[in-house]
Amino acid sequence: MTTNASIFDDAIQVTKEARGMNITDLSGRVWYKKQFKLWSRKKNITATFNSTFVLNISPQGGPVGEGLAFILTTESGRGSIPKNSQGQWLGIANLTTNGSTQKDIVAVEFDTKKSYLDDIDDNHVGIDVNSVYSIKQVSLNDHNVNISSAKDVTVNIQYNGTSKTLSVFVFMTNETGGSQDNPILSMPLDLSKILLEDVFVGFSASTGENTEQLNCVKSWQFDSTDIDDDLSWVWIVIAVILVSLICGFSLLCYLRMKYRGQQVRDDDRRDVEQQIQSSATAPKKFRLKELKHATGNFNPKKELGRGGCGIVYKGLLDSKENNYSNGIVGWVWELYKSERIIDAIDTRLSGDFDEEQAECVLKLALACCHPNPHQRPTTRTVLQALAGEAAPPPIPKEKPAFMWPPMDPSFKEDLNNYFLERGEITPITVQNGR
Repeated sequence: MTTNASIFDDAIQVTKEARGMNITDLSGRVWYKKQFKLWSRKKNITATFNSTFVLNISPQGGPVGEGLAFILTTESGRGSIPKNSQGQWLGIANLTTNGSTQKDIVAVEFDTKKSYLDDIDDNHVGIDVNSVYSIKQVSLNDHNVNISSAKDVTVNIQYNGTSKTLSVFVFMTNETGGSQDNPILSMPLDLSKILLEDVFVGFSASTGENTEQLNCVKSWQFDSTDIDDDLSWVWIVIAVILVSLICGFSLLCYLRMKYRGQQVRDDDRRDVEQQIQSSATAPKKFRLKELKHATGNFNPKKELGRGGCGIVYKGLLDSKENNYSNGIVGWVWELYKSERIIDAIDTRLSGDFDEEQAECVLKLALACCHPNPHQRPTTRTVLQALAGEAAPPPIPKEKPAFMWPPMDPSFKEDLNNYFLERGEITPITVQNGR
């Protein structure tokens, strides 16, 4: 907030609250401390917001004037209020900045003095764009609202980011004046063409050279849709939760279908593990002595490579290769192959979910389970798919076999040519940009 603004008596005093002292010729501003994203060039969308506040403008003996405004500005802080913006300027502009083409400020003013020839009267609401000369204004006298009566006045300002429409509702808080159902003022206004993407919201106010009034905001609530471009961490959390939920539901469905009638004790994890291990495609557990025997006591000659989890050895167990296998992934992949991937959703939901979104999450989960890390989608691709900005990445109908070492994307062209000439598989898709 600026120098002449303060928090006093549990309210925002946009200009100085100093009964018994000179409060003429003042201007002030107050903002919420954090910016909000009004519109996104990247996403080509504009936010919808709703601002509701109770103002109280109280004359202090002398003539009434000048007024208070709800503002959206590109800057905040004590140095951002124009100098000499008291009086007729309402803390919005001054003689030099008034009418500037800079994307600086949009205001909804509540004026208590007829300062210009074009002002309707001394009790009106107007919409201002980089100027105190309103582009549209409405007298409040016709709506039984008196903003300088020292009584509480409730204001609701709504902006529709889709239709680009600004609407203002004004009514006496504890009386019948004004309307809570119909806007006093409404007009089309594309804020994305007037202001920068990130703005501050708050209030400005002023008193005149010979006028004294207290410009007070007694309560304020501001809500908006969240279109922030920098929400990667939020989407990552959402993605992890969704995939975890789907996998959890799928596990429950798998166990119920394969072992219907068998009760699993909540306090006995080993029963659940035994049921999973009974699947031929589930991960296999081996004793250390079996692994030593299969790898020749971890003979360095059988070393295949080193990864983040340690050294990888080649070994034979019961004359069978220990191939990549996972029961749940394999089950969901089989459903996908037969075009029944939605069957992986828990039947207890009774179909109460969005099939398109569920199918998208399941396909993303399979893509992220590809045994070759180079074939898995990037975080960017996953976020775009979850946001509905792109389709899920393509995945093969058959679950790919595990290979070590994983195929590097640099081999894509040679392998494509080789397999296409043999007519065995389709070209390999590599997700770049990791």
